Amino acid sequence: MKKIFKKVSAIAASALMVGLSMGVAAAANYPNPFVVSGTADVAIVYGTGAGVSSLDLVQAGNIQADLQSYMTGGTTISGTSATGEFVKFEKSTDKLNIGDNLTEIIGTSIDDEDLPTILADGTYSNADSEDFDYEQKIDLSDEIEFGAFADTDYNDKDPTLGLRIAKGDLVLNYTLDFIKSAEDDTASGDDLNDFEDTTIDILGKTYDITTATNTSGVTSLTLMGGATKDTLNLNEKKTYTVNGQTYDVELTYVDSSDYCRFNVNGESTEKIIKGGTDKLSDGTYIGVADVDYTTGAVTEIMRCKFYLGADKIVLEDTKEVEINDEDIDDLRVYWDETNGNPFKINKMVLEWEAESDLFVTEDSSITMPGFGSIKLTSGGLTTASAVSYTHLT
Repeated sequence: MKKIFKKVSAIAASALMVGLSMGVAAAANYPNPFVVSGTADVAIVYGTGAGVSSLDLVQAGNIQADLQSYMTGGTTISGTSATGEFVKFEKSTDKLNIGDNLTEIIGTSIDDEDLPTILADGTYSNADSEDFDYEQKIDLSDEIEFGAFADTDYNDKDPTLGLRIAKGDLVLNYTLDFIKSAEDDTASGDDLNDFEDTTIDILGKTYDITTATNTSGVTSLTLMGGATKDTLNLNEKKTYTVNGQTYDVELTYVDSSDYCRFNVNGESTEKIIKGGTDKLSDGTYIGVADVDYTTGAVTEIMRCKFYLGADKIVLEDTKEVEINDEDIDDLRVYWDETNGNPFKINKMVLEWEAESDLFVTEDSSITMPGFGSIKLTSGGLTTASAVSYTHLT
């Protein structure tokens, strides 16, 4: 059996979603003599090897974290994971302890008070210029527990502190909820005309709604977004930069059936219909958001609104989200609508389930597939300065 001495020093908190802070019961004059005047002078000893419980590591972590809470300097955010908006699972009076579910600390829902940009309240305007306010929120699964695990799919089954979300388990639900239901009072057959050729903000990104249908009671919206958005007239050419790469783009074809064709760095695309995409040889997608084709004795307009670095997102009720014609296996959409005249959309829910076992530790994070705006990450048990470990045989 080995004994490991783990020197106590400041522990960095996690960024974005998961915070690590643990507590244990204390003796009468605790933390003296281990922490005096905010400075630690102690090593924690725990066992490893055959016949030793992995809980030794857990309890060592409990003691270390509690001692750290008496040290000066406070908690810091480490690494790059704290960039942008984040929510830490920690309150001044309620830390995240071993065995706690995340929702025990901050509650189930996260909204614009927590993430004021990504989950900002919005206003959607339909094609009739009617405005409909909406709210966004994230509801975490109440079964995600912070604790110790040893899994063959993570780090050779070494005992680890963090989150383990099993395959098929719910991670979270994202909800876009209209305060007053968004309406379409000009629906023609399956087409929801008042929703087409409009824009909406979802999880901090703006999307064009290129097509909207309700076929046999099944609602489906196709969104178009991407890195660069612009409009070109027929035979017009411009230069764009996407992810450090330069693209010369020329619109070479437009027709009245809402098709466009482009020449990109000498490569001709397929004819792309409104709401569709084509994949360039370097893997970049180009997508058509709208087509304007008007000819007459006085006026002639042939132009195309497009995205370079495009994402075409199909949101069909009860189906897996589809991005650039590929199903996202662990992300499913549900529409709450009211059929009739007018047709109403009440809310949309995206359900994220684990496609495989997921792990959130200091060395592993997870990101909501497809939309990419939500990430769960942990700073883990890191230190403000290098920690020295002494192994005794």
